[in-house]
Amino acid sequence: MFNEENDFIFDTPIKWTIIEMILRRNFGKSIKLGSKRRAEKTGEGAGLVSSLFTLFLDLEKNDFDLPDRLLLKVVSDEECAQKAAIIHNTEHFIYKNANLWGFEETAKIPKYFGGADYENKDINAGYFLCEFIEEISFVQYHTNISVNGVAEVVKALARINGYLLSNAALLDQLKAFDASAFGAKNYMRGGFGRESCSKNLLTVADRYPTLKEDARKLSNLAKTFGDVTKMWEEAGKYCKISLLCHWDCHLGNVLWRRNGETNDYEMLKIIDWQTAHLNNPLIDLCRITLTALSPDDFQKELESLLNLYYKTLIEHSKGALKLPWENFEEMKTAFEHVFPLKVVLLGSLLGMEFFVEKIISPLPESEKPAARVSCEAKLHSYIHQAARYAEKWYSEYL
Repeated sequence: MFNEENDFIFDTPIKWTIIEMILRRNFGKSIKLGSKRRAEKTGEGAGLVSSLFTLFLDLEKNDFDLPDRLLLKVVSDEECAQKAAIIHNTEHFIYKNANLWGFEETAKIPKYFGGADYENKDINAGYFLCEFIEEISFVQYHTNISVNGVAEVVKALARINGYLLSNAALLDQLKAFDASAFGAKNYMRGGFGRESCSKNLLTVADRYPTLKEDARKLSNLAKTFGDVTKMWEEAGKYCKISLLCHWDCHLGNVLWRRNGETNDYEMLKIIDWQTAHLNNPLIDLCRITLTALSPDDFQKELESLLNLYYKTLIEHSKGALKLPWENFEEMKTAFEHVFPLKVVLLGSLLGMEFFVEKIISPLPESEKPAARVSCEAKLHSYIHQAARYAEKWYSEYL
């Protein structure tokens, strides 16, 4: 038995006895944690209302080949309990069912070992246990990932939705879950109004004279929508079937490992499914390509990556009665409609003067100049690209 006084894991409401209970429930009553079990805080700050901990289990008996370390994710926020419950329960739903759906390998989602929804009953928190991934390489917005590395993410995202297209019952299950809190989850994704998006894009125009005209055009596009929710409704028009959308699939929500021989980053897992929902999955392609690729690779390889997504989707959707796009050209056109909408939202963040400085602040002084150049080069690249697509498809709003 554990000592009640030191049973809590740091300042969370989660106790070691709860961890042991969850593992016993899922793997058998013989599971017993040892007296040397301990926890360490993990991550670069975790999320807005979440905390990550590495648990060293010190298993006294292990008949189920459990790993000696697991990752614990805890979501708790008494002031914003509804928001905390929405984001945790969404992610918990994805992780809990990933193995049943066959997503752990095809979609590269970390293996799930147990947890509980945020229901505000016994404890004011939600939590789950997943596999601990070793030798992760830290990446940030200034990091450039190779085309091959991004291609692995693209294929994983396509496999998820190809599988859903070929499994109508599973897609219906996701629809039922998504509908149960759709309005609230829309609020989570729609935290920026048109004034915020528009204003911060104008800040981009003021900070970077070479972006002035393009940023102003995107600012005008932002004014077209009452709030960000309207943007996602617009994005959904360019996908005949709503599919699983991560929504926040930037390079920081992918786990990478740097290959010491090639110096390339290898994709390991896609994490942080807190804002997942059913929508146009091309939102995710926008996010990962514009944040992970260098500007040169983005310009040269974007179409080949879109083509890879389409081919992989078709390959894994055998038996589907209907597809979201009739052919690759239709999907490419849909991407061109969605891309400016995603960049408009990002403009609300990138327009803040502290953004780049916050990104590079943890770096050694000697690395900051190159990182700053990389951040600003990416910003210029996708603001320009978004403006070209906006001119092509939304010219009446500019």
